[in-house]
Amino acid sequence: MINFRCLYLIFSNRFSFYNYIKIFFLVSFYFLCFESDPLGASYVNTPVINLELMEREKEISALLRCMVCQNQSILESNSPLAKDMRSLVRNQLIDGKSNDEIIDYVHERYGDFVLMKPLFKKYTMFLWLAPFIFFLIGILFILTKNMKSKT
Repeated sequence: MINFRCLYLIFSNRFSFYNYIKIFFLVSFYFLCFESDPLGASYVNTPVINLELMEREKEISALLRCMVCQNQSILESNSPLAKDMRSLVRNQLIDGKSNDEIIDYVHERYGDFVLMKPLFKKYTMFLWLAPFIFFLIGILFILTKNMKSKT
């Protein structure tokens, strides 16, 4: 329901330019926060799919990294590339492919960086082993400090 008193104040001369700007930002904030549906918007122009396919799409999308946002999965990202990748995953699911086949296809198409959990390879070995190495170094450091303080 429109508040006519507010409209009267807006269009009367007593309303300043500052108030117009304030109303503009309040309306913009409302539409950005409450009227947008970033995760549900990808399902608007698609045929009806069952809940199992939607759950599988969410699982796969959580495992794939957005190439634009870099620290978000394509499920969380709202970039155009992430939307394209979600539709690619959805189309592959509708075609009847398994989760592993879809992940392999996206991995071949976009490379190693697209996986949220990197593979264990020669050049990622340090990435996987570094936490254990630093943990052992920390334990050795603490033990040597305790040995020196006892003597």
